[in-house]
Amino acid sequence: MENVEKKPKISFMSISIALIVLLVIIVGTVVAFISGFFGDEIKYGSTKAKALPQNNFSIETDDGNVKIISFNSEASTVAIPKKFEGDKLKVIGEESFRENNSIYKVLIPDGVEVIEDKAFYYCVNLQYVYIPDSVTEIGLNSFMGNGDNFTVYGEKDSYAEEFCKKHSIQFKEDK
Repeated sequence: MENVEKKPKISFMSISIALIVLLVIIVGTVVAFISGFFGDEIKYGSTKAKALPQNNFSIETDDGNVKIISFNSEASTVAIPKKFEGDKLKVIGEESFRENNSIYKVLIPDGVEVIEDKAFYYCVNLQYVYIPDSVTEIGLNSFMGNGDNFTVYGEKDSYAEEFCKKHSIQFKEDK
């Protein structure tokens, strides 16, 4: 009798199941991307970034204007969304990022007008914050106790530049 090597049979059923699973994964990823699950891409000055999903933030809404009251993530780069459920972000609230040691870089979207007192208070690893021209008010201790090389980036002759000069915070023009 000959030694006949038996080859494993791949069933049509197992191939069909694998293809269906793969198709579900692909369709799910496309749908999630289109629905903004992975965050919208926003331009923050000269930088484009994907905004973090909205569920990373706790907010208050008043007459269609949003205020961030806390940040609920361990992300190191925080690209803040422009809108929350269709309402425009206007305020980064008092102590909303206070003592968050995981954040390194924060990108604030155009349209934000106020950064309240102690918003980024003692974020010891924070090195980089982009502040748009739309910001016209920054609380006195908003950036107290941040990293040694902490730098604010923004537009030349902006309120952010004026604030940084007045409070001896390093400022660089966003190009």
